[in-house]
Amino acid sequence: MDEIRKLYDLGFASIMITDDNFTANRKKATEILSAIEEWNGAEGRDFLTFQTQLSINMTKHESMLSACYRAGLLTAFMGIESSDPAALDECDKRPNQGV
Repeated sequence: MDEIRKLYDLGFASIMITDDNFTANRKKATEILSAIEEWNGAEGRDFLTFQTQLSINMTKHESMLSACYRAGLLTAFMGIESSDPAALDECDKRPNQGV
């Protein structure tokens, strides 16, 4: 939150969280998103918007997507992997298999 506050104080209105694994640990991501939600727009502050990268398997976790939205994460970049299970296996893309 310190970094977000600093960027806000410098005048940023939108922040890109560039971490391929931001939602890989859903418990930690939920804690971060809850803190952002509580802070964002409170105490007369302008509402910041956020963007991040999400794994395509996050579409199976509606509660996580809802937490993202409530925190102000309004843009998600999702890489589309191959639809070929053998290619996913070869690249060790287990989280994307069966999505």
